[in-house]
Amino acid sequence: MEQTKFLKQNSFVRVIFMFAFFASSIGDSFNVVYIRRVAMTISGADMDLLVSLPITFLSAMTALGVFLSGKICRRIRKFGSFVGVGVLVLMIGLMVRGAAVDYWLLLLGFGISGFGTGCLFIGIRYYAFLFEDSRQRMRALVYVNGGAFAGQCMGTILGGILANQVPYHYIYLLSAVLLFVPLIMSIKVQIEGKVEVGNYRAIFQVLKNTRALKFLLLLLLPVYTCSVFISYIVPLYVNNYGYSATVASVLMLINYLLSAYAAPYMTDRVSDRMTTQKSTYIYMIASAVLILLYGFVPVMPLLVLAVLVCGILDSFGLSVIMDAFTKTRTTQTYSDNDALIIYILVSRVGQMIGPTLILVSGGVMSLGLFLLIGVGLYALLNRRS
Repeated sequence: MEQTKFLKQNSFVRVIFMFAFFASSIGDSFNVVYIRRVAMTISGADMDLLVSLPITFLSAMTALGVFLSGKICRRIRKFGSFVGVGVLVLMIGLMVRGAAVDYWLLLLGFGISGFGTGCLFIGIRYYAFLFEDSRQRMRALVYVNGGAFAGQCMGTILGGILANQVPYHYIYLLSAVLLFVPLIMSIKVQIEGKVEVGNYRAIFQVLKNTRALKFLLLLLLPVYTCSVFISYIVPLYVNNYGYSATVASVLMLINYLLSAYAAPYMTDRVSDRMTTQKSTYIYMIASAVLILLYGFVPVMPLLVLAVLVCGILDSFGLSVIMDAFTKTRTTQTYSDNDALIIYILVSRVGQMIGPTLILVSGGVMSLGLFLLIGVGLYALLNRRS
């Protein structure tokens, strides 16, 4: 694709994903607070279970959206139509959330929007793979990912601000209305290139690699299980301390900005000084210690400290752990795209089991222990092998 046309298309796709991720993240700072408020109308039920269930269902449906995205793409073929499906499903989910008159409709809304988010999440990667030229592919990925990140930041902070002025369900409806813009853009304008994805058999070839399987279960799964510390624990506990959703949104925004903008500097510094495996261990152990420290002394200042330091750790940790995973492939013939889909699926499963782990264990310390156990077992198995 010629450069002018390439840049124009990238700008167009960037706007679509910016609006989409704005809508999907607009409730991040108050979702659990609103769920708890609605759940209180159900008498005699386990409140902790009712609060965690929609977030778990959302993550499960996000994983399902990623898993079924290949089948949807093979049916649709055109990238613009695939993105349109993701946006439409997300819009329906947000409408159901906003119009929900009881807890169970709200639960359904979270599930539907989760499926749409899963399609859009993997859609960024599918877009990059439309290009055969490696430089165009990388630039497309960075450019569109930047738009999605900007949308996520705007959605989080605006949702937190509006939560103090407007009823929560109206905010969901507002974000659904805004999705008409990317929906029309994805349908009306043709994006050059057709999506090529592997079948399920090729994707599950990755799991036959025992090195990759150990990595996924013992390192990647615990890391993304602990990611609910920011998305689930922070809004809930900030509210418990008596602060507004705006405070939660500011903390989450700072975490996102640190992880994004400190990434080039931190990744370079860490990569220059240690191996990928060693930096992965340090990332996981440091994150576990922070979460355990907060679980042991659950006060607001320590929560703020944990959010800030976790942002710095994520700035290099999420990059090195993906790099370490790609290095588990030796003589296997599966493609990087197939490995990426399994990687994303396991990460969504981790986010799905996070709230359940907290519920079963009765506290946030279980997240840190899960990280330590995972990295310990992985190091032990690696040493034996």
